[in-house]
Amino acid sequence: MKLIEHFVGGKIIPGTSNKKGKVFNPATGDQEKEVRIASKKRFG
Repeated sequence: MKLIEHFVGGKIIPGTSNKKGKVFNPATGDQEKEVRIASKKRFG
């Protein structure tokens, strides 16, 4: 399964958790990717 990163403030930011969330295609309902769960750390 392809792992995608977060897009925050115009930058690609990797998640920092070992936990992953499923990313679904809303048109088909199929899971297409996964994303690492982000932390509460703020980026400036």
